[in-house]
Amino acid sequence: MSGTTSDTAALPRNIAEFLVRSEIGYRVVAHASLSAPVRGPDDVARLLPIAIDRIAKTLFVVGGIDRTSSALVVVPVRDNVELAVTATAMGWQTAALATRAELSERIGQQPFGVSPLAAPHGVTVLVDVRLASGAPVLVGAGVSGLEVEIDPSDLVRSTGAVVAGFGVDR
Repeated sequence: MSGTTSDTAALPRNIAEFLVRSEIGYRVVAHASLSAPVRGPDDVARLLPIAIDRIAKTLFVVGGIDRTSSALVVVPVRDNVELAVTATAMGWQTAALATRAELSERIGQQPFGVSPLAAPHGVTVLVDVRLASGAPVLVGAGVSGLEVEIDPSDLVRSTGAVVAGFGVDR
């Protein structure tokens, strides 16, 4: 597959170490190595090829009155996060998308590349049920322009994810 490798050199150190330590199969997909420019997930799906519903996005969500509780929610790329379901699963009264500052300060990642892999201690990973089985999925690699292709059972097991209906069609 063009643009893919099992080499972790381009990955953030914590993601690379997590993948090696977890002893799971994966492939790194670099957008820059694909055969045409990538402007979004539709391009990735076409160039790999992979079904668009196997491409995930990971959103950092905060909860609680003081916004100190947090989770990484993995849903199909075209879906929105169901915040009420997220809050219920986490035992929070409410949930909200984190700000860019919260994302950077708490998990050290930037938008458009957030990864559920190597979540910091105390950050729960939540995976939408539609991504928890079947064909491999692409998840963020911690930086924009890189993805990790991983078997869904390995994603759930290695991250200790909670699986439920966290996504809703847009």
